[in-house]
Amino acid sequence: MSLYALSWSFDQKVKSQSAKLVLLALCDGVGTGNTVFASLPVLTRKTSMSRVKVLQGLRYLERRGFILSGGRDAVRMCRVYMVNDGKESG
Repeated sequence: MSLYALSWSFDQKVKSQSAKLVLLALCDGVGTGNTVFASLPVLTRKTSMSRVKVLQGLRYLERRGFILSGGRDAVRMCRVYMVNDGKESG
């Protein structure tokens, strides 16, 4: 968990309440290089939202540049996201 990422996510102007909750859930799992390994079941559990609502939130965040999708991680069997906080990672 990155306290910086959580703090950053609270400060973002996200008009969709469900997308904001998805962003907070993603930032709760941020690791090195702002990378998040997140599965839909975990995000639905963390947000208490339906799979459809979580997917809508992810699309909203990606379209507006809050997150970047890095595809699937075959080992962890989940999607890889990067939180785009405007800082260089690494």
